[in-house]
This record gives sequence, structure tokens and C-alpha cells, in this order.
Amino acid sequence: DSVWSAVSAFGRYADLISTVRTAEAYGKPEDAGVEPSNICRYRFIVSRLRLQLDVRFCVDEARRYAMWQLDRSSWVLTDSTGYWRVEPCVDRPGRVRVWFCVSVRLNKRVPGLVVRLVSRLGLAKATRWLAQLEEPTGD
Repeated sequence: DSVWSAVSAFGRYADLISTVRTAEAYGKPEDAGVEPSNICRYRFIVSRLRLQLDVRFCVDEARRYAMWQLDRSSWVLTDSTGYWRVEPCVDRPGRVRVWFCVSVRLNKRVPGLVVRLVSRLGLAKATRWLAQLEEPTGD
């Protein structure tokens, strides 16, 4: 469906999510060892602050599940993990339920005002773009 296609299209996040300025795939670190083929990494530049986020994704297409983990900490984030899960609504054909779970740890030097702002607006900003996806038209 269009929702899972969008959620798992990390390279298109700059087109889909207004706060994402750029999204580029990058290779695994040399010390990462052998990884399964469902692992990918993307570097995002986000927000007006031009914050760089290097994120490692593990994607399970069959379950429509994408887990992520921050690959490198930044001056704002020391850690971030979470997942997207998109599942069909059995009782509402053509509809999906989206699960979004995230854990974020901010750097201790981040001002309290910013922490409160992220806490208050973070979830809405992280998921608002999904509501703007076009509804499929079917008969």
C-alpha cells in the first residue's frame, strides 16, 4: 500500500517530510562486519538547524516493519531507536494502522526549552506527513 511504500522509502524522505532537507544512503562503517541484506543506512539533514542524523534501518518487508537506530550521536541526540509498523485493518478493508514507537535521548547540554518543545511537538511532527499521503482511489 501507499503508506508502507512511503514509510520504507527512506531515500524519498526529503520529498515526503517537510522537516527533512536531504536524505542520502551511505555505506556501513568498516568495523561493522557482515550485515544482512535488509540493513540500510541513511544520512538525513533535518530542520532549520541542519542537524545531521545518521540512521541504520533494519527492514522486514513481509511484516511491513522498519526498525531504526541512530548510527552516530550528534550534538543534539545521543541516541534514538524506534520502529514503524504498518498493518492492514482487518475490520476496515483498504485502511491501515500505523504503529510508531520511538525513544530519544537528548544531549544533556540541550536547553530545557528545546527538550520541552521536542517532547510536545515531536510525535505530531514525526507522523503528520503520513496524513498528507494521497488516499488510493479504488472501486
